[in-house]
Amino acid sequence: MPSETVPRPSSGPLVLGLGLLHAVALTLQNDMRRRGMRADVLVLRDDPNSDAALVRALQSAAWSGVVVGAGVSGMGPRAPPRTPEGEAFFQRVQQLIAQHAPRALVAYPSGPADIYAAMARAGLPPPPISEADAAAAAAAAAAAPRGSSAAAGDAKDALPSSAVAWYASHRANYTPLSFMQRGLLLAGSAALAALNPHRGDLVAAVGELADSAHQLQYLLGRLRASDEGRWLLHHKPRWISGALPDSLAHMRAHYPSNSLGARYANFMLSHGYTPEGRSLVRFVEDPEQAYALQRYRDVHDLLHVLTDLPTSVLGELAQKAFEAQHFGLQMPKLAAQVAPALTLSVEERKFYDDVLRPWSTRLQESLSQPGRPHLLAMRYEQYLRHDVDELRREWGIIPAPHFPPQMMRH
Repeated sequence: MPSETVPRPSSGPLVLGLGLLHAVALTLQNDMRRRGMRADVLVLRDDPNSDAALVRALQSAAWSGVVVGAGVSGMGPRAPPRTPEGEAFFQRVQQLIAQHAPRALVAYPSGPADIYAAMARAGLPPPPISEADAAAAAAAAAAAPRGSSAAAGDAKDALPSSAVAWYASHRANYTPLSFMQRGLLLAGSAALAALNPHRGDLVAAVGELADSAHQLQYLLGRLRASDEGRWLLHHKPRWISGALPDSLAHMRAHYPSNSLGARYANFMLSHGYTPEGRSLVRFVEDPEQAYALQRYRDVHDLLHVLTDLPTSVLGELAQKAFEAQHFGLQMPKLAAQVAPALTLSVEERKFYDDVLRPWSTRLQESLSQPGRPHLLAMRYEQYLRHDVDELRREWGIIPAPHFPPQMMRH
C-alpha cells in the first residue's frame, strides 16, 4: 500500500472514485492525480454512516465523473456472486449519485485494469495512456485486414478514444487457454448452460469457446458490409451506462413512451438489469473478432425489446433459435437444438416446435430481404428516440407471437 498521498492538482477534470478497499483506493487516487485529474477516492461500506459520507462527497464539488468500482457494482469478472444485500447497496449508491451529482458521467470498470477504459467509455476525457497500451492499439489497428474500419480512414486520423479503450480493455481481460483447458471449460459450461439458459456467464463462455474463427469472421463481415457497421468497427463503442446517450431512468421518464429507448429502459428497469450485465469477452484473442462478439452480446437485451420476446425459459430459447439463423454462431445453435429436450415440458416443447421455431424462421426470412439491415451492424444509439413499431417495419422485424400464461415459466 502506498505510504504517501500525491497532492491534488490545481486544475483538471474532477473525478470521484468509489470502492471498497483502502489499498486499491489510495493507489488509484495517486495514479489519477499523477495523470492530471483532481481525483478523490472514497472507501464505502454498506451502512448509513457511509451513505452520509458519500452524500457529502458528492455535494462537495461539481464532479465531471464518478467511477464506481467493481467491488461496489459487482460487475467485474472477479467480483463475488451478487447477493440481495449487495444489489440493494449498489442500487442505493446509484440513486445517491443520480440525486446529488446528476451531471456527472458515471463509469463502471470491471476491475482495476479497466478503470481508464471505463472512463473513456463513459465519455470522460481520456487520461494519457501508457506506451504499452498505445503500442497495443496501434498494432491491433495495423493488423486489421485492409479495407476494414479499424484500418480505414486517413493515416492522419487519431484512433477514437472508445477504440483505444476497447483495445486496452481487451488486452487486459484476454485469458489464453490451452487446448485441454478450452475443452474442459467448454464441456462443463455447455452442460450447465443447457440446464439453465438464464446463466449468462455460462452461455457467454460457451459462445466464446465454441465459435470458430470462421464464424467470428462472418460477424466481422456483417459489420464491414454497411456504413453503420464500419462506423462501429472503427469507433468500437460499448453498449453500457455512460456510453449511451442518456441514463435508463432519463429514457423512461423523458423519451416518447413507445420509443425504442423508453421501451428498452422499461424492460431493463422492470427486470433489475443494467447494460453492464453482459459478460466481457475473455477467450477470443483477436481484438476485432472479440469486439464483434462483444457487440452481439451487449445488444442482447435490446433485441428482446425489438422482437418482443419475454425473458422466460421459452422466450430465451426462441431468441436463441432466431440468433442461430441470423448471427450464425455456434452457441445459439446448440441452445436451440439441445436445451428444449432437457428443459421443456411436453406442452412447452410443442409450443416451441409449432409456434416459436416457425416464427424465428419467418423473422430471418424477413430480415434477409434486399435492403434490410443486419441487426448486428446497427448504431442503435441513434435510434433510441424513434418509435419502436416504425423501426420494426423499416427493418423487417416480426414481433414474437403471444405467449400464453402457462408458457411464461422462468
